[in-house]
Amino acid sequence: DSRGIEVGIERRSNSRINGRFNYAYSYIKASRSGNNATPFPDRRSFSHKADGDEEAMQTGLDNKQAFNTYQANVNGGGNPLVSGFDRAHRVGLTVLAKLPAAIGLALITTAESGFTYNVTATTEDPRARESATAPWNMRMDLRFDRGISFGGNKLGVFLEVRNLMDRENILTFDNRNIPSRTKWEEDGDPTGDLNRAFTRESQAIYDIPRIANLGITVDF
Repeated sequence: DSRGIEVGIERRSNSRINGRFNYAYSYIKASRSGNNATPFPDRRSFSHKADGDEEAMQTGLDNKQAFNTYQANVNGGGNPLVSGFDRAHRVGLTVLAKLPAAIGLALITTAESGFTYNVTATTEDPRARESATAPWNMRMDLRFDRGISFGGNKLGVFLEVRNLMDRENILTFDNRNIPSRTKWEEDGDPTGDLNRAFTRESQAIYDIPRIANLGITVDF
């Protein structure tokens, strides 16, 4: 179940500076049937009755016979390819500038709220319903380019810096065992008890560090 709203403001003119600002609020939930959950819900998840689920349906809900599923957060942790995308707030800012001497500037900034996760290793709630949110992610990418005419061809020199502020953006955390989850829940350290920057699925825990590229382009 995924829905939301997005608002954008864009400046497009003949001036030297143009830009766009976006804000999106999203509501993303999975379906949980009995004791199983899927990060890939569909429109039938909340109306189709599952067979052989009578034991799991023994709950205190008055309408348990009418609804065999309930909504659950798409929690982060483990493989980031199938988790952690339940981020309520997303912000984007793009600025394009044409400066004198054929110099171009592009600045792209994105920010998104942290993923949700269940607190299980350090909680006193036996229902495992306590939840928390990871830190916000923010990334700023910058690109300078300058055009040069040489021998009838148009050359370009560019400098591109990704993650300009060198911010540590956490994509997931190692949830392979209780010590790893405890380290995350108590200290906010996602690297687990093995202190590694990737999960057991060989997926990166952090987004990219600051990366700078210097290059030349040729138009002919």
